[in-house]
Amino acid sequence: MDVQLRGFLAEEERNQGQFPIYTANLSSIGSLGPITKELVLFYGMVNAVYLTIKRAEIGDYDTYTPAEKADLIEGEITIWRAAIDSGKKLSETLLAF
Repeated sequence: MDVQLRGFLAEEERNQGQFPIYTANLSSIGSLGPITKELVLFYGMVNAVYLTIKRAEIGDYDTYTPAEKADLIEGEITIWRAAIDSGKKLSETLLAF
């Protein structure tokens, strides 16, 4: 059985830029000091998953076999779990300020 990888984003999510506050402040992100690395790593992982979802919405993975789609999803789950761990550490660091 083949599964379409679509329908995960609402219309407004498809058309908006990702992370507008983060993007608007990238030029001064280094001024955050020791948390810069954690912050960039977290947003990088979340953005990677988000971009995969956006690509799925426009059909970039439609030609994938079911096994390839399963591998893609497993890879994204791995990245998402790492982002969750990173986000928890980042939150703890930010709360300590």
